[in-house]
Amino acid sequence: MNSLTLVISSLLLRAAHASPASSPVSISYSVLIATSIALLVTAVVVKKKLSAPQEATSPPRACVLQCDEAQERLAEASTQQLPVNAAVTLKEPKNGHNSGSVRSYDGDSDTYEVELVPNETVALKSSQLQFPKVSGLFVYPIESCAGIQLDEAQLTPKGLLHDREWVIIDGARDKFVTQRRYPKLALLHPKLLPSTDAAQVTSLVLTAKGMPELEVPVVNTGEGKLRVVSVWKDKVEAVDQGDAAAEWLDTFMGEEKRGFRLVRVRDGFTRHTKPKYAPGHSTNFADAFPFLLALEESLE
Repeated sequence: MNSLTLVISSLLLRAAHASPASSPVSISYSVLIATSIALLVTAVVVKKKLSAPQEATSPPRACVLQCDEAQERLAEASTQQLPVNAAVTLKEPKNGHNSGSVRSYDGDSDTYEVELVPNETVALKSSQLQFPKVSGLFVYPIESCAGIQLDEAQLTPKGLLHDREWVIIDGARDKFVTQRRYPKLALLHPKLLPSTDAAQVTSLVLTAKGMPELEVPVVNTGEGKLRVVSVWKDKVEAVDQGDAAAEWLDTFMGEEKRGFRLVRVRDGFTRHTKPKYAPGHSTNFADAFPFLLALEESLE
């Protein structure tokens, strides 16, 4: 019974009890009327609630990157490279078809059962199928700036070596900036000295069309101003890389001057990724992941 029903019932019952004691029939009628109205109002309210659309409640979903360690170990030991239901491309047409979907796998013979069209399957060796291959490796020393293509890359617990080790910030707020707001950052091409694959970089070179190159010696912890940079909801400890880099950035950005500063993640600092996205991992100034895998078609 809701509050409206209670109010109506209370008022009518008061009226009933206010009647003379010598009128028992009147009291009975009043009580009956109050009860009937209360039941009617309750029925209307219940009907409205039942007819109202109910909010869909979905069970909590695990992160797409949340892995089962036991399953991961089994996958590493397995020769199966394509999961069930994966779309596959055949090296040579089979029964007039160039592609299909994996339905099962036999590890002893390294053979996939592939459905070409509904109700038509064929057994194909792994050697008869095309597998994805890495077409390019890129490292992005400065978050949101141009990348450097590599022939090979060294992996670290934070991702590719030197990836997103630097970031440009709004100096007034110590907040990272990206191409989302400043697309011109895509035209900034950094270089690393002595080389991209060097374990210890001595300088970062800022280059952009129409701008003089600027070599920025690495300012390590204890040598420069320590800043606590906001990257989304994370706080990352970083070292300011000096006024020369800041002036270069302000000139390059032109009308979008905001007191930009170039900073580098503090040596030894660990920024743990969110369990929701990449549990058990860490990164530098990347959005959320230590690695990013993209398909060529998605970049076209």
